[in-house]
Amino acid sequence: MSYLTLALCLILTGALFIKRSFLVKKARLFAWISVASTFALSFVFTFIQYQVWMADPKMKFVFNTAAGYYKFFFNAFMKFFAPHLLSLAFALVLFIAMKIANKRSGEKFFEKEEIWFAFIASFLSGFPGFLIFFPVLIFIYLVSQIVIVIIKKRSERIPLYYLWLPAAAFVIIISELILSHMPFWKLIIV
Repeated sequence: MSYLTLALCLILTGALFIKRSFLVKKARLFAWISVASTFALSFVFTFIQYQVWMADPKMKFVFNTAAGYYKFFFNAFMKFFAPHLLSLAFALVLFIAMKIANKRSGEKFFEKEEIWFAFIASFLSGFPGFLIFFPVLIFIYLVSQIVIVIIKKRSERIPLYYLWLPAAAFVIIISELILSHMPFWKLIIV
């Protein structure tokens, strides 16, 4: 599943840097494509797991009861859907908070499509990736700010506009390559 989210994140990051005008017009569409494709893949994985369980003679016996089906659906929900529902809830809270903050400030904080980029990035970070998404985003922002100060010898504000999607890609990579092998990380994975 993380390969799909990483691919979507990298494609959108590339589109942001190469063809920004196209992505700006279609930011909302890409947000919902990300959500739909992730949940569609969850349904595919659920079907594949059902086929695998039905191939085992012992599991066919278990599926003869209602408790067997409950166990299967609970397992599939917790494994394939719950992490994405949690990250979707987090992304929606972030989206609404950014919309409200932007509306109250007269749209000074974020550009219109930047809120959608933040939604996409926080959703694709997944669970438990969104737990480290903001620390990573702040770290990348501070490092880029320091580099700009050193290179240009003056202070200027860097917008987060171009950092949302690369930070999400970085979180996905770090989650898969390093954090997924840590014992504490396995405790918070559903």
